[in-house]
Amino acid sequence: MSCKKILLPFLFLIVLSAVSFANGGSSKGFRGGLLFSKYGGDDDNKAQSFVGFHVGGFFDLSMSKGWYFEPGIGIALKGSKLEYTKFFDIPTNGTLTNRSLYLDIPLLLRYDYYMKLRGLGIFAGPQFSLLLSNKTKFILNGENQTDNTFEKISKSDISLIAGLSFRFKNDLFIRASYEMGFINLDPDSNHDLYNRSFRFTVGYNIQ
Repeated sequence: MSCKKILLPFLFLIVLSAVSFANGGSSKGFRGGLLFSKYGGDDDNKAQSFVGFHVGGFFDLSMSKGWYFEPGIGIALKGSKLEYTKFFDIPTNGTLTNRSLYLDIPLLLRYDYYMKLRGLGIFAGPQFSLLLSNKTKFILNGENQTDNTFEKISKSDISLIAGLSFRFKNDLFIRASYEMGFINLDPDSNHDLYNRSFRFTVGYNIQ
């Protein structure tokens, strides 16, 4: 069974649960932070970490005591450094860097355990991503070059996100999460490349 067939029913269950159990309480907010990504797959030993960013907004829909449905939208710069002699049909010498800008749409379920107005939370859910741009920096004949490789990479991704959060009593929160992508980013070659990233986030809830 493909990952799409697994995640799409999961998405349906999340939305159905939110509609069925939402008690009318809601808030919104914004968040952003650093993203440390590295491609996974058969050639993950040739991949190195890339530092990007993410920023966006979200809604908190209260479902029952402690439970929230958290849809969001944002942009994220992901990528990886790679040790390839050829990538997207580009001959290279040494290390190349692939940078992908995505529109991310996470749909998360979260449970918060409150302690004197502070909350420790755990969350998970699917994320749907649309590629906005893709550029590859590489060295050829001793010169640094950049190629627009938007047409050579998968235009979308489906991933699973899981993480922990801590909410302060002033509505600030911090969180750490891991993203595991399921769509091969380079399906036209013999490389298996998948988005993998750690996110460190700071955000604020607007009541």
